[in-house]
Amino acid sequence: MEFDYELEDILYSMKEKDENGKDDEKQRVEYAKPLEPPKPRMSEAQKPPEPTKVEKSSFDLSAVKGKLNETKESLKRKNESSEKVKLSFKLPEPVEKALNKVTEAIKKIPLKKAAVALGAVVVAFALIFGGIRLVNYAKGAYIRKYEKKYNITFPVGIRKDFCDEYGKNQSYAGRLYIEDTETDKAVYSSGVKENAVLLKGSTVLEAQEVRSIALDKSYADLERIYSTPEGFKKASQKVTFNTLFEEENYRVIAAFYTNTKAEDDDEYIFPYCAFGNMTEKSFKGFEDRIKSRRLYDTGFQLLYEHRILTLSVPSDFMPNFKFVVVCVKTKSSFKRSSTATPNETIHYPQVWYDKNNEKNPYYLAGKWYPEIITDAEKGTTKKLTMNDFDFS
Repeated sequence: MEFDYELEDILYSMKEKDENGKDDEKQRVEYAKPLEPPKPRMSEAQKPPEPTKVEKSSFDLSAVKGKLNETKESLKRKNESSEKVKLSFKLPEPVEKALNKVTEAIKKIPLKKAAVALGAVVVAFALIFGGIRLVNYAKGAYIRKYEKKYNITFPVGIRKDFCDEYGKNQSYAGRLYIEDTETDKAVYSSGVKENAVLLKGSTVLEAQEVRSIALDKSYADLERIYSTPEGFKKASQKVTFNTLFEEENYRVIAAFYTNTKAEDDDEYIFPYCAFGNMTEKSFKGFEDRIKSRRLYDTGFQLLYEHRILTLSVPSDFMPNFKFVVVCVKTKSSFKRSSTATPNETIHYPQVWYDKNNEKNPYYLAGKWYPEIITDAEKGTTKKLTMNDFDFS
């Protein structure tokens, strides 16, 4: 290894005399600074390679999501002839989270590898959603036979054993079975007498927090059984509503009387036939009024997440009155309540107090009407009025 010592000689040769004949020591110091040993020379073959810049992927899944949206719109157009069933193509939450994690992971890997990963993701989602469509097609295959037979469009997911009934009458909604009265009758959405009828606003074609069914006089035993604490404790407390789509099991939790003519309660009728999905605040109001009107306390605590079914039947308790049973969706088997404590301060309609010459302790109570959610995504709601209900 060689060093260049000629530099030292050059620096010293720069020594000069100033005008007084003295050495310019300052100049020497300035020009003769200590030198660092020169680095050894390397051949090109010995030089380390320049670091390679890795281009990160700016990939996102907008293209994939675009394809999914196109598929959604395609399916929507295919089923738009049936406005009764809403088509939801929202990704399940676990899938959505996994999709986001894949996106972030792909952004951190080299571009070429990202392309391979993208291909794998596209194939995976194609298989997933292709499989879903195939399963849905297979599940709905039996419907096409009935659509051809009756020349109508059937709601997606309808039970096969109800297809003939629905084909004959599109207001058919299922069957109601009350274990205590051993009655099993068809339920219709409108226009059918001598049966169980879904009241205005209630439907089985979409999820609802509250549904209401009006019963005819053949269900009179319902009042006999559930109008007293003793009757409640002896009863099965079970109601089954077989809708067009599934078997729904309910348990009886409360019962009360109500008027059906506004003049019998200061131009007010408690909306016993509520429907839809209430706001949490509105549901609290509904719960409070059931508590005050119920004939006895069964020890059951109503919660916002509960799904409610009310059954109303004509009553001779007072003219134009109905007996209402409140049910909550439950499992097919449940532990019956052995609690039924009489309510000492029942909130009756005003006409009852007038007839019995008593003062109404609830005379200051407000006229409550439900506020229902009309669009959950936008957060829009609607306050219902008396005109939104059918109290018949």
